[in-house]
Amino acid sequence: MKYFKQASRRPPKLQTAAKQKQTQMDTRRAPSALNPPAILQPEKMLKPEVFSEFRSNSAIKHFRDENQVLTISYGQLREAVGEVQKVIAKNRLEEHYLGVTLAHSPALIAIISGIHLSKAAFCSVKFQWWKTDALLTVLESIPANHCFFRKSDAQYIISCPEYQNFKIISELSLLGEQIVLLQFNFESKSSKTFGPEAAYCIATSGSTGPPKLVRVPTQCILPNLLALEKLLNVHETDRILMSCPPTFDPFVVDVFLALRNGACLVLVENELRLDAGRLRRVVFERSEVTVMQITPSLLRQWSDEAIRDVLLGRGSSLRHLILGGEPFPSWLSIPSESVVKVYNIYGITEVSCWASIELVGAETGGSNVGTSLGSPLDDLTVFQLRDVDTGEVLDLESTAKPVRGNLHIGSSVRKCVIGDEPPGDVLRSEAICYRSTGDLVELQSDGKFYYLGRGDETVKRLGIRVNLGWLERCADQCAAVSKSCAIFDPVGHRIALFYISGGNVQENDIRMFLEDKLMAEEMPDDLIEVKELLLSDHGKVNRKKCLEQLQIKVITPRINLKDLFSREISKLLGVHVQSSETLNSKRAKFDIEGSFIDAGGTSIQALQISTSLQDCSKTCIPNLIGMLLDKSIPLKDVLKYLEGLPHEAPPSSPQPTTSEQTQPLSTKIVVQSRFNMDKCIDASPTEFHSVKHNLRIVAVGSHSHKLLVVDIDTNQIVTQLILPDRIESAVSYRGDEGLVGCYDGLLYCFDLWTGTIRWSFDSGGMIKCRALVEESVIIFGSYATEHNLFALDMNGALMWKSRLGSKGILSSPISVGPGRAFVATLDGSYCCFNTASGSAVEWEGKLPTPVFANATFLQQFDAVLVAEVQGTLHCLSGECGSKLWQISSEGNVFSSPQVLYPDNGRTAEILFGCHDKHLYCYSWTGKCSESPVQKWKLPLQSPIYATPCIANGLAVVCSTSGWVNLVCLLSGEIIGLLKLGGEVFSSPLVVGQNVIYVGCRDNNLYKLAFTR
Repeated sequence: MKYFKQASRRPPKLQTAAKQKQTQMDTRRAPSALNPPAILQPEKMLKPEVFSEFRSNSAIKHFRDENQVLTISYGQLREAVGEVQKVIAKNRLEEHYLGVTLAHSPALIAIISGIHLSKAAFCSVKFQWWKTDALLTVLESIPANHCFFRKSDAQYIISCPEYQNFKIISELSLLGEQIVLLQFNFESKSSKTFGPEAAYCIATSGSTGPPKLVRVPTQCILPNLLALEKLLNVHETDRILMSCPPTFDPFVVDVFLALRNGACLVLVENELRLDAGRLRRVVFERSEVTVMQITPSLLRQWSDEAIRDVLLGRGSSLRHLILGGEPFPSWLSIPSESVVKVYNIYGITEVSCWASIELVGAETGGSNVGTSLGSPLDDLTVFQLRDVDTGEVLDLESTAKPVRGNLHIGSSVRKCVIGDEPPGDVLRSEAICYRSTGDLVELQSDGKFYYLGRGDETVKRLGIRVNLGWLERCADQCAAVSKSCAIFDPVGHRIALFYISGGNVQENDIRMFLEDKLMAEEMPDDLIEVKELLLSDHGKVNRKKCLEQLQIKVITPRINLKDLFSREISKLLGVHVQSSETLNSKRAKFDIEGSFIDAGGTSIQALQISTSLQDCSKTCIPNLIGMLLDKSIPLKDVLKYLEGLPHEAPPSSPQPTTSEQTQPLSTKIVVQSRFNMDKCIDASPTEFHSVKHNLRIVAVGSHSHKLLVVDIDTNQIVTQLILPDRIESAVSYRGDEGLVGCYDGLLYCFDLWTGTIRWSFDSGGMIKCRALVEESVIIFGSYATEHNLFALDMNGALMWKSRLGSKGILSSPISVGPGRAFVATLDGSYCCFNTASGSAVEWEGKLPTPVFANATFLQQFDAVLVAEVQGTLHCLSGECGSKLWQISSEGNVFSSPQVLYPDNGRTAEILFGCHDKHLYCYSWTGKCSESPVQKWKLPLQSPIYATPCIANGLAVVCSTSGWVNLVCLLSGEIIGLLKLGGEVFSSPLVVGQNVIYVGCRDNNLYKLAFTR
């Protein structure tokens, strides 16, 4: 969790290298009104007398929708809290960690309050029925052997036979909700806390590294409450909006800040929270909120007018607006007449929420001051800078300003226990404990720290380091940009800037603005205008979703290279190059007689243009960069060069528009049925024959999150499953269960006949490949950064995980013999490994370019075929991994090689599609000393991404433009054609003698049949 708080008038304390070893706090400054003194005897976060003192006051207002609100008094809340305390006392759970899965509701507040007053500790955990395994893993890792559920949620666990390692120990009714307490049996693990001083346990968001559990003592979080209640002057008439979920630690601050002072908590359903218009009416018309702590991204949901006239207007009910969790918004303009105090707040979960704060005035709002981290909330906190490269502590007193480094926050009192750290070692030590923020900051001559960006926002593109955070902050200063998000695609090595337009604006205007702010190598490759930026549950921009949107966007060459080049030049330089015409530009006018350098082009832009053209057209353009950087070559010669490249299909290529135009053909393909799945189907259908049910079925997933299981013989839908995110992975089978990967990073095991999720496993990154089921192990790859190859047992438990190469895995693992498997990655790395251990790599290597296609094992010849994306097909020895031969095509290869043995295994025929619009067929004798011979090469209508399917001497091949081709393998001729209603990237499946299943981007799964 990262929060960006506004700086105050006094900078944070500095910790110099010389004083790093001191255990006492820096006492050179006297405590200010903002900074209460250190706590010697920690008081409680919540006092029981508050409930009686404010018995008649409203403690909670819960808005289920705009017009339905439930009001709970402190007296009613006290009774509910007492019920929770009785349950804890009865089961002797004092000083234990207790899980809580409830979302915003009065019952949630009662449970958390009851746990705290019982001297136990709570851990809020998000509950989703399809992620029950993930929930249990978190509870076990805390460990929390007991967990509170809504009864309706607990019913799912109760009804599933695989989740029987628990018992219900209490049922209670709390403020209109039925609650159950479940006890889980996590072997011999004790759920005891490190003592009565333990307050809660929370998982980090992962912004400072992989998510981890943080155990927070009262003495660490209490300074936040004491400082904020004094600074904000919180009293019983205040109404505090609960804007973040329970899994986000500002939630804890909001709850106890209100309940300590007799104020009212305003709770809203998630649907309201993410609906700007309805939330505004609830916050300012129905509840008149006075204190609001939210993320800038959540604030951005409101229009500039609503922020200016309603939130910050003279008639606003707000007294305090606190912005944290993300950099302070440069776009925010604070009216000079506003009486609302606006703060920028900063901190990390590892030091329990907030560390520093700054009040922003109308004269400074929206300027660079928003990046200042401000003044510490208490005298228990010190800031330290460490060298970016060496990690050494910088001496901030003797070093000339400004100085940059990685920021660490330290305290001798405010300490949390992180991960597996021994609590005693951390909490009993008097030394200052420093935690990395993961942020790059600059200490300037005014004594303030200024935020520069996330350390992990720095990416290396074209050999140059670029900070995405800095790019965003520059873009947000542009009047034409309302909000931006910079994303780096590690596969395409491109930077895209997603932005919400601030008005009627041309893309070129934004580029010109950025060119004044950024170095050439920092400029984004693509500007993508969106209506909104998707948010995470915590109210931050969901960068993972933005990257997925970027990666899923497949660009097909609808225009030729000359037009692509013209578009890129216009985008980067503001110059139209198809004639002597020029656009309005700050550069000198010129015509196509001038060179790229004369137009103001740079080497970085030349690389960007070359990469973009090759990505969009999937065509190799070897001389383009050199021509662009040669001042003697005019742009008209570059255009001629591009026109001469073979990017158009040869004249002999069939270019039909309907199947009737290609007649006479010997075989007719017809549509038997279709199944609408609401969004594109890029996943490939797979077949399964259940002996138990005597059924043949086909299963396939879609970008709509749907997974469909269809009876082949009756066309009836057997079951339909909805997953949380897109499905591009093909389904594999294990008995009567299916296995499928999802964009949410989970591998799901589900019942083919009921759709019930049996178990799921979270890999931490998108899963696009098909899982390999090999005897007693399930192996699959993902896009996760830490580990990208996983092995599970048949119950979904992790057996081992490993890291191959530096990128994710799209190519599906394949079996290459008993106990052996092969896999390749998006950085070109590959290996043959032992499936039982994973670590026993038998042989490995690396190709120059990524591997997208699945590899193929030639069992008769003990060889592995693997295609790298640049168009080269490699044959490797299955025994030692040595290269036997390689062949090259004229375009990129995304299609997996298919093999048939026409003469009882004496030779192999290898078939694969290519982006150059051709289907290739090679024949190989199996001799290591001989390379395969091209048998034929068939031009099709458009590039081929899908893998051909072979059956009965025929191949079914789909081109991206939606044509289904039936090809005779003997002659290499098309004998049947059918045009579908959209593009096709899904690989076809032949079932029986003449039935074809294929997914299409017109949202349909097609069932086709062909007859001769």
